[in-house]
Amino acid sequence: MALHSARLAAQCYLAGSGATEFQSRFTADVAPQVRRTTLMSRLLVSSASQALSMKAASLLPGLVGAVARYTRIPARSAAGARYPLRRREVESAYSTPVRPTGT
Repeated sequence: MALHSARLAAQCYLAGSGATEFQSRFTADVAPQVRRTTLMSRLLVSSASQALSMKAASLLPGLVGAVARYTRIPARSAAGARYPLRRREVESAYSTPVRPTGT
């Protein structure tokens, strides 16, 4: 989520968009995942639900991966997919060439 928000913030900045536009896009991208994660977190507070979750995970090995995928930002919503950030856009914003690190 941190990398997604950083990339989206950079894209909004380079496009001349304000904080309101960034917040609207970011909220649309992550709100469903935050709701799901919050629900799962609340369900895992009690020791009974923790034990049940461990039992379910042992019986259904794919469950943990499915839960992880269910709480991730989908690729179609990722800032890079919706708002591509290209090197020339960064260079034009800063008026200097962008060099890859380590070269």
